[in-house]
Amino acid sequence: MRRVPLPSPQDGPNLPEFRPFCFWRFAMLSMLTALWLPILVATIVVYLAEMIVNMVLPYHRKDFRAIPDEDGIRDVVRSRGLARGQYYFPYADSAETMKSPEWLAKMKEGPVGLLLIAGNSASMTPMLIRQFVLDLFIVFVVAYLASAALAPGAEYLEVFQITGTAALLAYASSHFVYGIWYNFQWRLIWTRAAEGLVYALLVAGVFGWLWPT
Repeated sequence: MRRVPLPSPQDGPNLPEFRPFCFWRFAMLSMLTALWLPILVATIVVYLAEMIVNMVLPYHRKDFRAIPDEDGIRDVVRSRGLARGQYYFPYADSAETMKSPEWLAKMKEGPVGLLLIAGNSASMTPMLIRQFVLDLFIVFVVAYLASAALAPGAEYLEVFQITGTAALLAYASSHFVYGIWYNFQWRLIWTRAAEGLVYALLVAGVFGWLWPT
């Protein structure tokens, strides 16, 4: 695949005097323009990898377990008229409530948990579209960071290091919040983080391959 050449400063407008900020802005925009191909390819590659991981490979099928008497629980939830959203129980709306003997007794007695009420739709199309938009945003930010740190013609390993590190922070680190604050199983957290490492390596490989000369 042909590499996209980066426009040189001589290709820009002829300014009556040298303006460092204007030249830097022009160079950044030129660099991002030259990176449209790796941005697009990396987004598609990562998106396809996510589809394989989540829809083809079997090891995520036990991330969630069925509730005993599911229909009974559904009837109870439906009867309460809960709107779409996140619910926590036992609920506390202030620091004072969290210090009360009643709330502390509920926490000790259990159960303690989170309840997510989703929309009544079996279609995955909106989620797939949002995931692609998220991947495009992450890869674009990675490209922006790389364009500020690296020059055209940078070595493959330099590009790989910068873009891979940025992508790793985006794809792997965010999962740990759910283990720290929401008590998700750590097996799931570490599995998702390992997948994030794979996605980061794919992004880094594409940018190293298609980095402008």
